[in-house]
Amino acid sequence: MWNGLVDFSHGIFHEPRFYGQSYNTMLEALLAVPFYKFGIPVYKALPLITSILTLLPYLLISIIVFNKRQFYLSIVILTIPLLLPTEYALITSLSRGFVTGIFVTTLGMVSIYSPKKKKSFFFFGLFMVLGFSVNANSVIISLPFLLYLFLLNYKNKYFYLFTGLGILISASLHFWVNSFYLNHPAYNFHKISLFFSFNQLISNLSRIDKHLNYVTPIFWKQGFIILILFLIVAIFFLIKKKFVQGLAFFSIPFIILFTLGLNKIDNGVDSIFFSYSRMYLGLPVLIAFCLSLFKTNSKLLIIYFIIPLIFVSFKTANLQSSIIRNVNPNKYHVIAVAKVANVISTCKTINSVCINNNVDIVIVVDSFYYDFIDYGCSACVNDFPNTLRPVYERRTWRLLEDENRVYKNILLIDNKHSLSKQSLITLKNTELGYIIINNKLKTMDLLKKLNIKVRAYK
Repeated sequence: MWNGLVDFSHGIFHEPRFYGQSYNTMLEALLAVPFYKFGIPVYKALPLITSILTLLPYLLISIIVFNKRQFYLSIVILTIPLLLPTEYALITSLSRGFVTGIFVTTLGMVSIYSPKKKKSFFFFGLFMVLGFSVNANSVIISLPFLLYLFLLNYKNKYFYLFTGLGILISASLHFWVNSFYLNHPAYNFHKISLFFSFNQLISNLSRIDKHLNYVTPIFWKQGFIILILFLIVAIFFLIKKKFVQGLAFFSIPFIILFTLGLNKIDNGVDSIFFSYSRMYLGLPVLIAFCLSLFKTNSKLLIIYFIIPLIFVSFKTANLQSSIIRNVNPNKYHVIAVAKVANVISTCKTINSVCINNNVDIVIVVDSFYYDFIDYGCSACVNDFPNTLRPVYERRTWRLLEDENRVYKNILLIDNKHSLSKQSLITLKNTELGYIIINNKLKTMDLLKKLNIKVRAYK
């Protein structure tokens, strides 16, 4: 994402989605360009944008409720993030496309407050599919309210016409974007397959808390309670004979349970960097939408505000220990985890070596900092040389650019020093790897000669 931000700031757009895959986007990088242009470094601009996108749905819903003269309820909606565990704040500050689909879908979800208007149908259909295209975890909030609008308007032909028109436009854009990867299959390197399994559903039911703990207000260790909360709300509306709201809310637990049978849902670990909960980040927003359909401006809600005050105090007191526990480098995170300061220090060290040896390209063969060097260094250090990670390079265009290019001086980062030293000069005073001086071979020919694996790129 750092790399994408720098590319976008120079007007360079290599592919429409997250580099190296046909799903997710780099919307956060695009929106962070103005901040970067004003001199805010990538590692601050991106989490700032991600956090803003996370909080905007709550603010938007709160404003709508406030305009309906329900002041106290609007404040209650704003406090929802305060009732969530620290892990929610950490996950939703990671610029990895986790929250963008939810944000985009929310732009259409405001249509539920004018559920009989043609433009409401159109914008709901438009942003529902756009949000899904940006990140499929948005369906958690869009599907229940699609049912809500349907139940209110199933006899209204304009509902089908204008919702269908919105869906058609956004679906056309979705398939046009995806056609890039059909025409350039090598760019879809990090692939996923999606399927449903009853065995997986049963297995995940026994450990449902690991998926829902970080997105459940108040009950941070009993995530399953969020299902019960939605059922209680549904029963409340059914008792009040508000069957449309009741049925819509009643569908939510079953939608959640269905997703537990999808293989992608189980693709995670107990880490904020690759959390199971990233698939359910829309649930707190869904709670906000549910609350907004209540009609109350009771001053008794003032008593409620003691609760978020207690939770904020507790989280503040334990903030540092929570962060240390969650970013512990000894914990299994799937991806590499390091302090930004250490990454920048490593990049500056490598750049200094490159300057002193007139290095034209840095090839990452083996290093704990592989992705940090390959994608991050050029985003943090000015005039950093070209980089390449042959075995798992997400930037397909870099492999194509370098295929027949001859780099004179090359730094091969190989922390394990596993490469043959034949025709290589060991880099003095560092443990980075090797430098090749006065190379005459094309990049791919050189990699082949050194037995460095290169992923398929054509």
